[in-house]
Amino acid sequence: MHAPSINYIAVILATLSSMVIGSIWYTPKVFGNYWMKLSGVTPSGKASDAVRPIILTVIVSFITAWVIAGAAALSFP
Repeated sequence: MHAPSINYIAVILATLSSMVIGSIWYTPKVFGNYWMKLSGVTPSGKASDAVRPIILTVIVSFITAWVIAGAAALSFP
């Protein structure tokens, strides 16, 4: 079995698009206020509180895009 050839530019673009869509989705004018109300989240007002969740989201989005790209490369040789 060989390692799949993965287009890392596409993986990075997929990661970035996930972050863009997520930042639009969770803005207060779209679903942000509704999401905060349902999940019981209260904004602290400090930007430093958002750093860790954003970094984790970037890592998870990259891994997800990488796995999907690898699965697609193996599925369609």
